[in-house]
Parts: sequence; structure tokens; C-alpha cells
Amino acid sequence: MHACNTANAEHLQYLAEVLLSRQGRVDVLAFIPDQAQAGADNKSAADGDPATWERQLEAGVLAPMRLTASLAPDMAQRGRGAIIAAVWDPAEAELAGGAGEAAAKWGLTGWMHSCYESLRVYSISTTLVKIKGGREEAVAEAAEAFLLPFRLSPNCTPEELTVGSAEGSAAAAAVSEDVQPLLPEAPQQASAADGEMKGAYGGVVEATGARLLSGLMLRDAEPNEMGKAKTDTPGAVLTPSNPALLEPQGDHFYAHEPPRSPQLLVQCQKPFNGETPHALLAGAFVTPADIHFVRNHMPLPRGLSAAEHSITIEGPGVGATTLTLHDIRTKFKAHTFCSVLQCAGNRRSEMAAYKLVEGRAPWNSGGMGNARWTGALLRDVLASLWPQELDLVNPLNNRAKHVCFIGSDQHKETGIYYEGSIPLAKVLDPLGDVLLAYEMNGQELLPDHGYPVRAIVPGYVGARQVKWLSRIVLSENESEAPWQKKDYKLLPQGVTDHEGAEGPQGWTSMPAVEVMPVQSAILTPEAGSVFAASTTEAIKVRGYAWSGAGVPIARVDVSADGATWTVARFTASEVRPSGRQWAWTLWEADVPVPEESRKKAGPLRIMCKAMDAASNTQPEKVATVWNFRGLNCNSWGNTIVRLE
Repeated sequence: MHACNTANAEHLQYLAEVLLSRQGRVDVLAFIPDQAQAGADNKSAADGDPATWERQLEAGVLAPMRLTASLAPDMAQRGRGAIIAAVWDPAEAELAGGAGEAAAKWGLTGWMHSCYESLRVYSISTTLVKIKGGREEAVAEAAEAFLLPFRLSPNCTPEELTVGSAEGSAAAAAVSEDVQPLLPEAPQQASAADGEMKGAYGGVVEATGARLLSGLMLRDAEPNEMGKAKTDTPGAVLTPSNPALLEPQGDHFYAHEPPRSPQLLVQCQKPFNGETPHALLAGAFVTPADIHFVRNHMPLPRGLSAAEHSITIEGPGVGATTLTLHDIRTKFKAHTFCSVLQCAGNRRSEMAAYKLVEGRAPWNSGGMGNARWTGALLRDVLASLWPQELDLVNPLNNRAKHVCFIGSDQHKETGIYYEGSIPLAKVLDPLGDVLLAYEMNGQELLPDHGYPVRAIVPGYVGARQVKWLSRIVLSENESEAPWQKKDYKLLPQGVTDHEGAEGPQGWTSMPAVEVMPVQSAILTPEAGSVFAASTTEAIKVRGYAWSGAGVPIARVDVSADGATWTVARFTASEVRPSGRQWAWTLWEADVPVPEESRKKAGPLRIMCKAMDAASNTQPEKVATVWNFRGLNCNSWGNTIVRLE
């Protein structure tokens, strides 16, 4: 722990020199200025003390600027680092701390935005954490926000994020002496070259256990006070969650979660969200079930048994009937094929790096997997139950227009079960391939993947492929559940907050997400990988590509300069008729390194873009697909490596 007078430029320079000489490097700069150290002044601009204002500006703005100027060049030379600053909302500071404090916080805000633009080319992430609401209520969310660089790749951290709220966050108000439940996932992505991450300004920050939080402290607090904060809200790339999502629940509802692979990168513990590491995705055409990404909305249902499970199927004009899982397995032909599951939030972290989004999990490119599913076609089941009542040839002639899937996972505090719907036309389409799936990769479904039976809706967003299926309802209208009506919708880019989402251009005016767009992403090399500039003429790049339209991928182009493109080789795919191509395509390419990049070394951005057989292509920039919920990010895939 190092202490110094932050108002003294020489002291700050000495601190920087000591840290570099003793620690060898600094990977994280965490600025948490508190005006209590600089002299309180709760007066307005008309009657404040200019001397106090100077001290506030020295501590709150000039100290972070000086330390950044001293330590960022070393980060830039190594092509890695993170700079994070927390400020209580400047607008609130003006009321609570006076004009001087507000000026300091506005100054730090501007400085951090300037750093974001100028340092990102060196793979240095810069994030401003703006805290709203009471200090005690927001501490836990602020602590979580500071973990963000450890969970995301350097080129995917957001420029600014907001935690807390004017009313204070109930989740963030929870305080416990035990911080360990928060931390298991953080070290997996936080490791530096020698296994630890070092930081300055408030102490040495090491990415091991509670020491991580103990270093991220308020300057007027004892080092262990921050370590007491606890929250179950993960990776803060987002605004406070929309109440319509119904996800936060008490810890006791999650007491019976199943064991999970330690290889999953945890994005959220409760409800559990975990993604597959990129390198593991690249290594297998069929994603193993235990490392396939998991997106749960609520606690897993308990007491489900394949031997006793049944599904009730009902609809207008056809009544209701119940089929056991044994009926489904024995009375209907089994169909097996590969189909991609993709979370709508896959690659959300890239949208968040561009502009603040609302969404619980900061997914990278691992919120997607390709599995081999076995089950009965729902079309066959409905045709058997109601051969006269349903028009299988012209689905629009039916009274029912939608199929609602209801799961067994329940929001315990409201009694609502998870639910989603799709058009009946998709189910009755001979090329639709909607399954009641009871096997994944030749084995019983794992609990996290919907045991004992789930819906598989090829080409559609994962949210409609309901797990732990208990009821199927044919309906004249789409599902009224919040996950259909007030979530998983692509809001217009003019909607930037919850108020706008509730307005005339918000939820009610937009259709629910269904078919997923053409997609590709780079899996290896990982962001931050280092290559020798003098000897590396080309870099082998691997990734995936897929189109929810069910048509094959025609081409993937890869480039290291955006001007010259290499056509990738397809290394794995599944050949099915066009319109039923539900599996992804794995690809690789040897991408030439531009001569100019080899001469000057430094960061190198590698890009990929896919085109499917219907000529659907990916847009170049994330700005063109950004939306407030952070859904369906399908801009060019990219990664940033470094030449040395």
C-alpha cells in the first residue's frame, strides 16, 4: 500500500516511479477520488471557497491526469492495461458536495472520455463508472463495475457505464462480510503474463480472491471496507435491469443449482449465465454439452423426471391433451440434426464498448454453440393430435397463429413461468424443423439445457427455445409474457433509456426477435495475443459463421487492414438442404500481416465478415446495429493482437 499527497505533483511522480520499479509494471489504474480528502465545500459558486475548489480539482482531476501521464506510456508499450474511474454523478455532486466537487467530477468525466479515444488503439481499456444514488447503496455495484476489465477482452469494455439509481439499488444495498461468492469467475480472465494483475492509486490490486476488491477502495475508507460489499449483479456493462425481466431473486431460491464445468466463463451467477471460451469453440464442430453456453432466466426447476414428465398441448377449437415424454419418444419418429443456439446478447460487450446498453450479461462471442439435437418434430405431434382441425398446408387458415411454449422454471416471487412464442407457420412448415428435443449430442439433456425436454426452434433466437417444457398452447396471439412483450426486442437507436423503452417508439411498437441475422466471429487468436513483428508474415485466424435463415454460408473474408481480404477455408460444416442448414460453419484463414504494421509494431486489428447463400452480409460497424438492449450484435467480427 502506498500513500501520498495527491495535490502534490512531485509526490505523484514519485509514486509512479516506485510502482514501476518495485512492481515492474502497472496493469490497472483505479481512480476513486473522494472530496473528503480535499476539503469539503457544500457551497454554491456564489459563496464557495476558491482555495477549497483548487484542492478539490487537484485531487479529483489533476491527480488522475498526472498518474495516467506517468503510467499509461508503459501500458501502451506493452499493449495492455485498464484505466477505471468512479465518480458520483456530477449532477448529484453539485447538490451534495458543492460547486467545487461538481467541477472536479465533470473534469474527470471529460478526461476519461478523452483517454478512451486516445488510448484504445494501444489496447488500453478506459471506463468511467458513474454512480447514482446514496453512497452506501451503490458501493456493491461500483465494486462489480471495477471487475469489468477482468471479464472482457481489452477492446470490448464500455466507455461509460452507470450503476445505482436515484432510489438506490436493493441488490447493491445488501452487505455481507463474505465477498467470496462474488469472485470465483474473475481470476479466469484476469491473469496477466505472470498470473497477477497489478494496479495503483489506493493500493496494489491483485486478481486473486478478496484482494482484488480490497484494493479497490474509497480513499476515505479502510482497505477492507470495500471488500465487505456483495452483490449478485454481474459485469456492469449495463444500466439497472428493467423490472420487466423479473430476474433478481433471493439467494435461497438458488440453493439447488447443479454442478457446472469450471471451464465456463461465468457472466452471471444468479440466474446462471456462462459462456464457452473461444478456443474451446474453435476446437469442436459440435459443442460439448458441459461447456455449451448456458442462459438461464430463473432458478432451475426441481424434481423433474424423464420417467414421469408430461406436456399438456392445447389450443382454440381443439381442446387439450397430455402426452408423456415416453409417448413423445415412442409414438413419433426421432429426428436428429445439428442446430445452433445463440443468445440474443451474444457479443453484447462490443455494443457496450461503443455505447451504454441495458442487459445483465456482458457476453463476448461465446454465447453461441452448435449441438446435435434429437427429438420429435412438433409438426408431427400436432398433425397426429388434430389431423382434421389443423390446416397443415395453409397455416394462415388456422384460427391459431402462434405457438406458446411454457417452461417449468418459475419466478418464485411472482409465480410467473418462463414463456415464449413463435409463429404457428414456423412449426407447420415442412422445412421448419421445430423439435421437442430430449437428447443433446446423443445423451439425455443436462439440467442446464432443459432436462427432460425442451423446444428447439432452428434459426431463432435462443429465448424462444424454451427449456424444461411443460405446456404448449396454440394461440391467436403471441405470448403475453414479459420475455416476449418487453424483452428481446430491437429498439430504435433513438431509445437510450428505460423511459424511451416505455414510450411510443419502445416495446409496444417493435416486433419480438425471431430469426437471427448472419453472423461470424473470430475465436483465435484471442485479443491481446502477442506475435513477433520481425518474423510473423501471416497469422492463422479461426472462427465461426452462421445464418439464422437456414441457408449455407457462402464466404467468409478476413483482413488485417480492411483493404486486402483473404477468403477463409471452411474446416467443418453439415450439409443439409438449403433452408434447413441450421449448423454453423467453422473456418480458418492465414491472414497476411501488412508490411507497415510489421515495421512499426504495436496493436493490430483483425476483422472478419460473412456472407450467406442469400447474399445477407454483416454490417461493418457496431454503431449501425447498436440498440439499448444490446441484442443481435452482428457487425464485423474482430480481435486486436499485438506485434512486438
